[in-house]
Amino acid sequence: MGRISDLRFYYPNRNGTADGGNLPSFTADGANTTSSLQSSTLTGTANYWNGAAGFFNANTATTGLRGEYFHVKASSGTTLTLYRSVSAAAGTADTFRLVHGGKFRTDFEVPGLTFTAPVHATGVNIGHVGYENGTGAGTLSWAAAGSTVTWDPPIGSAGIAVTVAAAGTYVVSDDSGSCWIEVTSNAAGYAGTNTTDIITLTRPNGILVPDAEGTETTDGKTRYYALPFKNNGTDIIYDCYAYLSPEVSVGTNTLSGTVADGGAGAQNMLFASTPTGWPTSGWVFNSVKNDCRYFYNRSGTASRVSDPGAGQRGKTSVAWGSADALALWPDIDIGAGAMGTDNSFETPASETSGPSGVTFSTPLTAAAGISYANLAAAETNVVWIRNVIPAGMRGKSNALSQIKFQCDVTG
Repeated sequence: MGRISDLRFYYPNRNGTADGGNLPSFTADGANTTSSLQSSTLTGTANYWNGAAGFFNANTATTGLRGEYFHVKASSGTTLTLYRSVSAAAGTADTFRLVHGGKFRTDFEVPGLTFTAPVHATGVNIGHVGYENGTGAGTLSWAAAGSTVTWDPPIGSAGIAVTVAAAGTYVVSDDSGSCWIEVTSNAAGYAGTNTTDIITLTRPNGILVPDAEGTETTDGKTRYYALPFKNNGTDIIYDCYAYLSPEVSVGTNTLSGTVADGGAGAQNMLFASTPTGWPTSGWVFNSVKNDCRYFYNRSGTASRVSDPGAGQRGKTSVAWGSADALALWPDIDIGAGAMGTDNSFETPASETSGPSGVTFSTPLTAAAGISYANLAAAETNVVWIRNVIPAGMRGKSNALSQIKFQCDVTG
């Protein structure tokens, strides 16, 4: 039986030719500005990279740009126009990568949680931190006798010490095996005494689904993204389900009064009681009517909801009644796409073109989630993401919708 750390997520490459290939790196060798990039190595016709998420390589020449993400508004030949300015104009030696569409999984892993590097446990470097750890402060402990590393994550308890006597890559987890980090070791640099390091974990933003920019929210749009994943282990990962979680864990509420059917324009909506912990804008789901609305300007029990027209996110708009049950909903939907015998998957023509044959839903439990059954060793698959941006969507910092996987693993 496989381990949870064997399930890894990767960026796709719309120009790829095989599973696990390279995610191309481009050199910004033209007349760059903070809002545009030029590269003679760019491929594709006009508009080919519109909507792409991009990031500067971790070793790019300009230190301040290393690891910075950006969002492509328009592309024309060798020029990319960005939605928002990056922190500095790229130099002609700076390099970056672009993520757009589907087709093949690359060997470039989607970043895990951001972490502070250990200071005292010399010779031990963190390479990847699983999202299962949660954010906050974890503790990395080093025992000189036996050359072992122990990990105590923000939301769990310390696990079994892992021996790292030889140089290599090791997975160190908590007592449950579900919260893990990957470390690389260099025996020549090991500390001679026992040490502990506080490792602060934070969640990165915009690494797969880019920000919803102001020009996108004016008229609204629907965007699609592919998230390939692979069982990197040598054993089967059993009973794998994908599902979603809203940005914060809050209780349900009920409607006070009514909300008209679509076509009536934006309306007022009243909660029966102040929804503790709810954001000021987001999506609300009416479980009685199996319908959803985008809400905004919430203050206390009062909010506005936009006109859903005939329905949004696969729902048919209906009138809402007093005492209907309401719940905060994720900002995205997910669906499973077909995989080719060569591990390829569809690559839509643009970010607003949905993959064919994919049924999107918003499952909030593994039982209602997308079943990927058993993932064989080295098996690749993909989950598709639909991001509906309603017209007039309000700005919100660090919006979060989580894709979760439940699997039967050894830890």
